[in-house]
Amino acid sequence: MSKLKTFYGFRLTKDLTEKQLEIRGDMMAMLFNIDKEGVCWYDRREEFAEDTLKVKFMDDGVIVSYDMKPYNLYPEGANIGEVSLEDVPADFKLPGYWLFKDNKIVVDFEGAKIGAERFRDRKMSTVTEQINQLVAAEEDGDITPAEDVLLAKLRSYRSTLRRMPLDAAPNVKWPDLPVLEEEE
Repeated sequence: MSKLKTFYGFRLTKDLTEKQLEIRGDMMAMLFNIDKEGVCWYDRREEFAEDTLKVKFMDDGVIVSYDMKPYNLYPEGANIGEVSLEDVPADFKLPGYWLFKDNKIVVDFEGAKIGAERFRDRKMSTVTEQINQLVAAEEDGDITPAEDVLLAKLRSYRSTLRRMPLDAAPNVKWPDLPVLEEEE
C-alpha cells in the first residue's frame, strides 16, 4: 500500500486557475477549495487510494464525517486524511468521540467523558422533573401506591446516576429508567 495521504487547511478560493475556470464552465455557483499548499480539492481527491476510508477532521483532530469516496466529502474549513481499512475500529461511527491522529482513528477519551457528563446531567434533569411531580402529589396527599413505589425507584436511580464513575466513557453502562408499574 502506498503512503496514506492527509491534506490540511482547506478553504474557499475565488482566485481560480485556468483549469478551474475550464472545469467550472457555465456553472457559476461551483465552489473551489484549496488546501494550505494551494492545491485544489478536485486534484487532491485523485491522490487518495481507492481502498481507504477518507476522513474529514477539524484542526483539533475531531472527526466530523467520513466516506470511502472523497468526492462525497466537502472539505471547506477542515482537513481530509485517509485511513487503512484494517485500522478502522470495529465500533467506529458518528456521532461519537473519535479523533484522526497519524492516519488512524482513535477514541477521544476526554471528549467522551465530557459527553458522558452532559448525558448524565440531562438524564438527572429529566428524572428530577418526574420526582418533583411525584413529590407534589405526595404533598397534596393524592399519590397512588404505584406512584409512591416509583418515587423511591426514581430517587434511587438519580442517586445512581450522580455517583456513576464516568472514567470508562465512552463505554458507560447506563442504568434503566424506572417506569410506573400498572396497578391492579
